[in-house]
Amino acid sequence: MNQITGSSYENDVEIPISNNDFSNGSLKRDSFVRIDKIGSIEKSLIKYKIGSLKQEKFNKILNEVVLFLKS
Repeated sequence: MNQITGSSYENDVEIPISNNDFSNGSLKRDSFVRIDKIGSIEKSLIKYKIGSLKQEKFNKILNEVVLFLKS
């Protein structure tokens, strides 16, 4: 799981996401995925799902995380 924030902090470690990037669901506002902030959460603590990213956007984020971890 990567951190998602509504504010931009460091452009070189952020990927912008908007409602156009979702195959279903939506965000309240355009946001940013922080590829340098990786964490985990117990599945039972997740209360609901806001949506699903389009496969293309998900792959872009995944590729950027892999590149970041390799550097």
